[in-house]
Amino acid sequence: MESNLKRSLSMLMACIMVFSVAVVPARAEAAAGIDDIQEHIEDSAPPVDVPDEPAEAIEPAAPVEPAQPAETEPAATPDATEVPTSTPDDGPEPSETAMPSPSTAPESEPGATQGQEPEETPPTEETPTPEPTASAVPTPDEQALQLMMAASDYIINDGPVSITSPGAYTIAGDGTKTSNTISVDSPGEYYITLNNINIDCSATAGACAFGISNGATVYLELRSGNTLASGEGCAGLQVPEDCALIIEGGDTLTATGGAGQYLAGAGIGGAPSMVNGPITINGGTIYASGGSDAYYGAAGIGGGCQAGGRTITISGGYVTASGSSDSYYGAAGIGGGAMGAATEITITGTSNGWIKAYGTVTALAGGAGIGGGGSGAGINIKITDSIISANSGGYGAGIGSGGNCKGSDYGAADVEIPDGYRILTNIYISNCDVTATGSTYGAGIGTGASNGGAGLPAGHTTPTYAKVDIQDCTIQASASSYGVALGLGYYNRGTGSEETTQESVQMDMQISSCSIRAGGSTYGSG
Repeated sequence: MESNLKRSLSMLMACIMVFSVAVVPARAEAAAGIDDIQEHIEDSAPPVDVPDEPAEAIEPAAPVEPAQPAETEPAATPDATEVPTSTPDDGPEPSETAMPSPSTAPESEPGATQGQEPEETPPTEETPTPEPTASAVPTPDEQALQLMMAASDYIINDGPVSITSPGAYTIAGDGTKTSNTISVDSPGEYYITLNNINIDCSATAGACAFGISNGATVYLELRSGNTLASGEGCAGLQVPEDCALIIEGGDTLTATGGAGQYLAGAGIGGAPSMVNGPITINGGTIYASGGSDAYYGAAGIGGGCQAGGRTITISGGYVTASGSSDSYYGAAGIGGGAMGAATEITITGTSNGWIKAYGTVTALAGGAGIGGGGSGAGINIKITDSIISANSGGYGAGIGSGGNCKGSDYGAADVEIPDGYRILTNIYISNCDVTATGSTYGAGIGTGASNGGAGLPAGHTTPTYAKVDIQDCTIQASASSYGVALGLGYYNRGTGSEETTQESVQMDMQISSCSIRAGGSTYGSG
């Protein structure tokens, strides 16, 4: 009976050891647990009566199934009191290879002991991100530039821009100089925004900063400051006779024609020997200059050298226009190039802005501030509701014809003039504040010097005609030596020979409801 009890204990120990293989990862902990259980059972177990029937085998847990004990009661033996260490019926004793080793122990949280909650790992202190340096943080202006360039159709600093399909386009730049150019080459209407471009191709002959051609019409919007400087033989912003330009307004444009002795271009308008197409300025701040160092000058806005300026309309903005500097034959600020007449110049509604026009100062035939170039007439000049400052070059009028003009047939059909006369100038000014200064021999408002029949052969004096109509204006007009404030410039009578009996110039002047301050010059009247 006692032997059966011990057999049962032995079998229980085997089950516990099998259980420990599946659950307890550490061999030392499993062995210690079994010893504790055995000692507890032996010390505390009360004596029991064992029936004659053999004890029912205790079925161990899987995976090891112990053998069933014999059904007959075993015979007592002298060593029956000994506890067998192993018998065939006890089942296999767990071997050392069956015990888990540290390398085969189940994975657990780092630092955790089996049966214990894993210790919380203290949070790792994050390394603070260094503050960006000042150079790495774009300024508000740089951020605006980046956004603007990202939203543009073309970046001029990346390469030349050629547009051939009508539509709306934005051309942007980073403000630095580039020799890349812009061209609009096909018929149709184009809506173009210039934003912060700076094109300078002045060192390359024949390079046009912005050229319009083949019957295109361009509507131009200005954003930020924009600069166009062309090479010899081109206008800064070139508008041939079959094309049109409308500057809608916005910010600033500075346009300079190409320089060259015989190949000066207008700031805005025609190339050499090119009459400009229609130009309209509705707003913005515009600075336009004809190419410098030219024997024949070009207009700031209008014709190239040796070409007329036609159909120029300014209805708003701040406009400063200057003819070519250092020219022998000068050009108008707004109007004709050297040897070219101006026709159809209309300035209206600029009382919230101003117009400043400077003709070329020359040695022979200067251009008018507004009107004809050197030797050119100023035809159909109409100025209303505006603030005007106009200054001529040598021999030209502030507003009117250029110096040394012999009259023109162009546009005569649109002007009421006496039969058989050629026109020098016709001017209409209403509701304006005007400051007009004539040069040497030229009038402030009227004609330039040496107009009419001066210098023509005897008997071939051609009669010429000039008309000035001024209403409801504040006028400050003056001239330098030999010039007059209002009227005809010096030498405006026939001087061909003693046989000349007909006056070469006829002038009609009408002034009403005006405040006039007229300053004459040496030998000239106010």
